[in-house]
Amino acid sequence: RTQFMPFGAGPRICIGMSFAMAEATAILATLVRSASFEWDGRYVPEPLSRVTLRPKGGMPLRVHLL
Repeated sequence: RTQFMPFGAGPRICIGMSFAMAEATAILATLVRSASFEWDGRYVPEPLSRVTLRPKGGMPLRVHLL
């Protein structure tokens, strides 16, 4: 549960967390409505653990604007 904590935790948690999450949700909703995303199933992402968990070498996607 503590692998991904971009806003911290406890008494010093980021005061902008709620705003940032609302903004991220709005941006993601806009992207999902205006584009389609296609993943090439041949590429198997390898997890890379840094400050956040991400795919090693990125995640290739095809984006088609609607």
